[in-house]
This record gives sequence, structure tokens and C-alpha cells, in this order.
Amino acid sequence: MTRALILAGIIMAEAGGEGRMGRTFVAATIHNRATTLGKQRGIMEVATEPNQYAAPSQERVIQWALDGSPEWAHCLMLASRLLSGTLLPETTITHFYNPKTAK
Repeated sequence: MTRALILAGIIMAEAGGEGRMGRTFVAATIHNRATTLGKQRGIMEVATEPNQYAAPSQERVIQWALDGSPEWAHCLMLASRLLSGTLLPETTITHFYNPKTAK
């Protein structure tokens, strides 16, 4: 799987049902953790760090890609912008939670 598909899958698993803002905030936390927590780390290193973000199965990512929903297209666009360095979040958040789903 490509880095863009892996990253889009993480965003989708975290906030696929949260609307555009929720997905954008997930992408922002990945960007901000990679660039603002005192050490420069790669986007993929941050996104795939254990116990930080949801890790969907390869099969699930492939299914999302085949379904081609608008939510998936948005996740893929965010992933591509994260990887190309063109996503510039308007927020400095590094963590988030949804009180409706957090345990």
C-alpha cells in the first residue's frame, strides 16, 4: 500500500464519520505533532506510532478506496497534502477527542 493510502486510511478510521472538520482536525494533529512537539519527525512516523491513531486493516483501506465515497476522497486529499507539505493547519492542536466516543 502507498503512504497516501495508509495515511488516508488512518484519517478515515479516526474521523470518517465526523464530517470535513473532524477529518481536517485529525490531519492537523498529525502535521502538528510532526512539526511542533520539540523534534522534527516524519508524517508517517507520527501517524503510525503505536497507540496514537487508529490502524485500519489493509482490507478495510482497500474497500474504502474501491467504494470511492466523498469522505474517502477528502481523506485521500488530506493525506496527499500532508505528504507533499502543502497542508498548513490553521490550528496548533496536537490532540483531540470526541466526548461522545471517548472511553
